[in-house]
Amino acid sequence: MRLRSIVSIVSLFGLVFLLWGCFGGPANQRDIKKPDWVTGENARYSSNRYITGRGQYKYLSRAKNHAREDIAEKFKIVINKETIEPLLADRTYTTSTPELLKAIHIVDAWENPVSGDQHVFAILARNKTIIALNQKIARLDDNTRSIINSTIISNDKLEKIALAHQALDTQIERFAYQQVLSKIYPTGQPVQQVWQISKLNNDFKKLLSRIRIKPDISIANDESNKIEQALVEGLKQSGITVDFSRSADFILHATLALDDYNKLIDSQYVTNGKLKLSLTDKKQNIRGTHTWPINISAERASMTNQKIGNLALQIFKLQLRSILASFAKKPT
Repeated sequence: MRLRSIVSIVSLFGLVFLLWGCFGGPANQRDIKKPDWVTGENARYSSNRYITGRGQYKYLSRAKNHAREDIAEKFKIVINKETIEPLLADRTYTTSTPELLKAIHIVDAWENPVSGDQHVFAILARNKTIIALNQKIARLDDNTRSIINSTIISNDKLEKIALAHQALDTQIERFAYQQVLSKIYPTGQPVQQVWQISKLNNDFKKLLSRIRIKPDISIANDESNKIEQALVEGLKQSGITVDFSRSADFILHATLALDDYNKLIDSQYVTNGKLKLSLTDKKQNIRGTHTWPINISAERASMTNQKIGNLALQIFKLQLRSILASFAKKPT
């Protein structure tokens, strides 16, 4: 009888503990009552009036930063090179301004009682954002207008190219801001574009075609002329006339200084150095220089020159236009 009573008492305690674990014990994730903004729309700060961001971390300060970053990410946009013809590579634009980022407010925070994680809710007023983006677009248009006027006035070929490139880049940036604005304010009327990117690109290419550049290569260990071939090809792809005569407008000097050449390290032939371009005009004024690091490793020493040539060709194809445009400073 006593044994049966003990078993009954133990069973009763087991049942109590079981019920307490199910209903009265620490909450599990499924039973937690969360604020609506943790997983969905918030009634007070609706998405049609506010851009919202959420952050989660075990420390509150870091969770707040994550919420701000969540909003900031909405202002990043990648402009695809297939979308904009002048682009030689995809570009990422961050269209938020310091003023906008300062306008982000943390309006609520909640601690998950099970995990201990801090959840934070941040907002940015949508109407203020729309005004700020429109103002930025207007400033970019004003800048473009000023740049184009300077292009017309300038009588320096290289400066004209640089200004035309700057006007083109400014309007591509404007396109990025307009894309973000369209996402934030899909029902709004886009700000009328004054200058077409395709027209600006054609103007830029026309100016490029009017200058004649003579390549001048001074490179050791390049018996196969890989660097010269890469430079000539890069100039042609940039739309620039290659002219080996004395009547060329500019001379583009290319030098390759190697610190190590085919140094055997861990079964790899390593070559390190610097590739340098320097542009001079007919009066021997240096209009600009640019240097790229060269770091090559090859399984065989005979492959090194080919790899250097391939790297140079890739650099010149993607960067030569913008590098030459950066050489616009007039000689003093």
